[in-house]
Amino acid sequence: MKAANAPDPAKAEQDATLSRLLRFFAFGGLVAYVPSVWLSVVEGLWVLVVVDTLAYLVVIAAAFIPSMRFGFKLSVVVAVSMGVGVAVLVQTGPFGAGYIWLLAAMVLSALFGRSAAPVAVISLSTGIMLAWGVAVALGAPGFGSSPVSVAIIGSNLLIIGIALTMVIRQLMSRLESSLAERERIGIALERELEETRRVGMELERAVDFKEMLLRELHHRVKNNMQVVLSIIGLAHEGDPDPVATAGRRVRALALVNELVLSRTDSAAVDAGELMKALAGRACENRFPAAPAVRTAEHAVVGLDPQSAGLAAVLASDMLAAMVAVHRGIDMTLRGDGGRGLAVDLRFPPGVRVPAGVMESAIERSLVGALRPELDLVPLPGDGGEGPGVRLLVRQ
Repeated sequence: MKAANAPDPAKAEQDATLSRLLRFFAFGGLVAYVPSVWLSVVEGLWVLVVVDTLAYLVVIAAAFIPSMRFGFKLSVVVAVSMGVGVAVLVQTGPFGAGYIWLLAAMVLSALFGRSAAPVAVISLSTGIMLAWGVAVALGAPGFGSSPVSVAIIGSNLLIIGIALTMVIRQLMSRLESSLAERERIGIALERELEETRRVGMELERAVDFKEMLLRELHHRVKNNMQVVLSIIGLAHEGDPDPVATAGRRVRALALVNELVLSRTDSAAVDAGELMKALAGRACENRFPAAPAVRTAEHAVVGLDPQSAGLAAVLASDMLAAMVAVHRGIDMTLRGDGGRGLAVDLRFPPGVRVPAGVMESAIERSLVGALRPELDLVPLPGDGGEGPGVRLLVRQ
């Protein structure tokens, strides 16, 4: 949609054309002005000398004063043309160019004015011819003209003026429609280009984001491979099934990667979501009855991918050791003021836990290589709660 203060292309084109026409009259008018004034002086037609001089000065002013508005320029040009036409008609009769100047006023008003302008000029020209014919009939000097010849010339002038006005107005209407359509197409193309640029920028951002994700994924895979090798290399000598332990730890790392890639707004891992998923996987494929891990969250904590991966490995070790003793485990997550996370894993109250089970599980874990960022602390059974272990993650 065109803005309210946007210039009309047709009016702008008309203004430019009228300005060029006025400058042409200012320079080219000397060819007509000088001989006309000289002949008028020779013949003693001082009215024509004054009218031609004033008209030429007005045209020069309209051509070279930049602040003059379009409507005023057009009024000046039409008025000068009609004024010269009347003066020449009265001073020279049918032997001068008075009719031509009146016809020029009709053409100029049709070219540059609105529909009312040529109607007004044609009406005024008709009135001038009628007045001159009446004046000649009443005895005014006609310079060879009679009321009949004036009527014939006036009627022909009227017919030619109306015909030219109709043709010009039709052409101008088509020109205005063509300019409006061109502007509409230009605006549509500009919008299309803007939309194309916007989509291109979004695609560039998407490609950059995908490249960043690929780099991050490559970096993460490389790091995870290093962690996997470290996990295998750190297998505890007393572990009864080191292969199963290594596989479980690798699956815990894979779970962290899944959670990272599932989020588009942040690379942080939701600690509650991670621990619930680990608890669910610890209870899978256990026959005849799957254990139950009940989780409770008291804070929402986001872990960076590296801390989340290490916490997942330790939590999976503790869950595996505890569900082997009892089917029911209570898990509680607590935040540490945004600086870390505490995960309590406890047996239900009253469960008889063999001595040294938790200490042995902590010893076989990787916590010795991860302190002080991560730690495992045994929890005694007290206050209506069973024994267990606390996983501390400090960020």
